[in-house]
Amino acid sequence: MASCARLPRLWSTGFDEKNVLREGSHQIYSHTILSKLHRSLIDREMADGTDKKARNGYQKCYQSNSLLYIGRTKQTWQERYKQHRYDMGRGSNLRFHRALRGEFCEIGVLEHIIERAGLTEKQALDIEEKEIEKRSLHSLSPNGLNMIPGGNAGLIFVRSFAKRTDFVMEKELNAENAESVLVDVQQFSLKKHFNTNLIERMKAAVSRLWAENIYYRINATTNHQNRFSFRQILAARIWHSSGWDKEKILEHLQRIDDKKIGMEQLEKLLKGETYASIPDVLV
Repeated sequence: MASCARLPRLWSTGFDEKNVLREGSHQIYSHTILSKLHRSLIDREMADGTDKKARNGYQKCYQSNSLLYIGRTKQTWQERYKQHRYDMGRGSNLRFHRALRGEFCEIGVLEHIIERAGLTEKQALDIEEKEIEKRSLHSLSPNGLNMIPGGNAGLIFVRSFAKRTDFVMEKELNAENAESVLVDVQQFSLKKHFNTNLIERMKAAVSRLWAENIYYRINATTNHQNRFSFRQILAARIWHSSGWDKEKILEHLQRIDDKKIGMEQLEKLLKGETYASIPDVLV
């Protein structure tokens, strides 16, 4: 696991929170991470360029090469960010926390944007769910850092994931503590299946299982057009546990890895009749 290096300067843009974030209201925020390599390239090109067309090109480069996380809170973004840092420090394997540890790239810019503020809880949950699905759900967006859907769908998933793994929640789940609980459930699930919560050791355990268990290898074969890929299996389980209907799941799955799969195959997967040897974990 990468060491927790000191994070670079944090850039923040958005609303005047004191005036907009009323007591009890919610906001939608995003964190964007740009690697040191891409930042240096953009800085150099911006220093050399002068016309508007070039500057638009740099912004496009920034958007296409950055990692994105979207969240919702009724706290200030600074308080919410401290919680992210806390979960990062306690070994969370959620993708956003791994990104903060520098596991995917050396961080050059970490930008925070308040996208919407002064929202009711229902408005915030609805907007978060739509924005994450459209922009930062990792199974659909390679640069996305959200591992599960947002909004109410995300809360449904956390409850379902905890129940399936026999994790006992000691506190009532709500929009503010959902991610912290998800970290606990994820670590519990990894330890249950692989006797560890470290991604590197988990991958090694999967590799051994793949090499030693022929049935696992056959069931998890992913080099055929009519079989699910590993990414599709994980995504289907997450989305199903989040309350998505099967038609929506199949539509999105067919955008992943260009696999020719149908509804009958999906239903068997969701019932556990196929790919049952692949552990139900969040990685």
